[in-house]
Amino acid sequence: MAIKYKQSKFTYQMEDNNGYILLYNSLTGKILRLGNAYKQQMKDILKSNTGDEESALFHEMLNAKIMIPDDFDEMKYIDDLRDNIINKNETLDILIYPTEACNLRCKYCWENFGKGNMDEATETSVIHFLERQIPKYKRLYIKWFGGEPLLNIPAIERIMTKSIDLCRNHGVILASSITTNGYLLTPEVLSNLVKHKIYEYQVTVDGLKKDHDKMRILPNGGGSYDIIVGNLINIKETVTNRLIRILIRTNFNQENLNTIQEYAQFYMQHFGGDKRFSAYWNAVQDWGGEAVHNVEDKLIQNYDKTQINLIAAKYDIPLVIENTLLSPGGYACYAGKQNSFIIGTEGAIYKCPQKIYDDYNKIGHLNKDGDLVLDNEKYMQWVSPFTENKCVSCVMRPSCLSARCPKRKFTGQECKFEAEQLERALITFANSKYNYTEFI
Repeated sequence: MAIKYKQSKFTYQMEDNNGYILLYNSLTGKILRLGNAYKQQMKDILKSNTGDEESALFHEMLNAKIMIPDDFDEMKYIDDLRDNIINKNETLDILIYPTEACNLRCKYCWENFGKGNMDEATETSVIHFLERQIPKYKRLYIKWFGGEPLLNIPAIERIMTKSIDLCRNHGVILASSITTNGYLLTPEVLSNLVKHKIYEYQVTVDGLKKDHDKMRILPNGGGSYDIIVGNLINIKETVTNRLIRILIRTNFNQENLNTIQEYAQFYMQHFGGDKRFSAYWNAVQDWGGEAVHNVEDKLIQNYDKTQINLIAAKYDIPLVIENTLLSPGGYACYAGKQNSFIIGTEGAIYKCPQKIYDDYNKIGHLNKDGDLVLDNEKYMQWVSPFTENKCVSCVMRPSCLSARCPKRKFTGQECKFEAEQLERALITFANSKYNYTEFI
């Protein structure tokens, strides 16, 4: 008996600026790019319920789950994805603030720097927490954040040393990353952090010197560009470790957007060709706090991210962009994951790093013995899936798994995802060197 097929509910089709058809399925994250010679064949396959066993295009559409067997249960598939990515108790994902102090005063930062370094008692509680929790998991992922985390390197060293020993003793895989402004990230500091198993780094450079130094300033008003970029170039030229990964983030506003072409050339001149470096480009937004009100007139209105993504593609800049949006589970916020926690400098437990001053975000605390004491009602609100109709029927549900920006449950904001956002991502892929299957 012949197998019957159907088109997946989670397939999106569009035509790009060059006349190619882009077929995308969010169950797999796969993209097909079709030329004129294949358009009619594609239409015939999508209409048919019997398939075409002789067609390479049909087999690729099956592989991408654009076409699926008639009895394939897509909702169960998504539920299984959510269980594996959101609910599975195999990875403990913790973000730690070793300090809330900072050596910069960036003009759009949401933090108030009210607390300094993590005290000894809290550090001890963190270590006890790891001693209790690590044996329960297969993987541990520690993210270092702040403030500027490199203002308290000793705490990072002590906690990582203990984590390395515990993970080794219990056969647990350990990974660690750090988000730093880069001002203190000399090659020597980085090499020391690598010895403590921290291989992933995110550093912000907001364009060329004149633009960066207007936004990311020292407490005395001075610029930070020369030191930060100097550190990055020195790392590239002197650090030979090939396992490190450095993500250079750039936040664009109305001013530095005018020099984006020159900045792209600068990036490729200094970091192009080194696979350890990649980029993330975004627009400055109101992420909260009071500082951003001083630069409201510089925010990009009606922001279309495609324009900067296509410039990156033009210069072959390896942009870490919409691939997260397009991959299964890639658009899910870690705040919605059951085993994801943020530990503040005084042992408070949070879910979202942008809202550490809001009561709804504080879901508990660590006691002196390292026990995780949670407000279960708040916790469940963060980790339970969205059930609104728009979410259930959305083509991107396999990507966000009903866990995109769970703070909306407390703020009352609606999901801002629109089809245009998906189309921008697909257009970016079609104009870059990202992997997709092509039938021309």
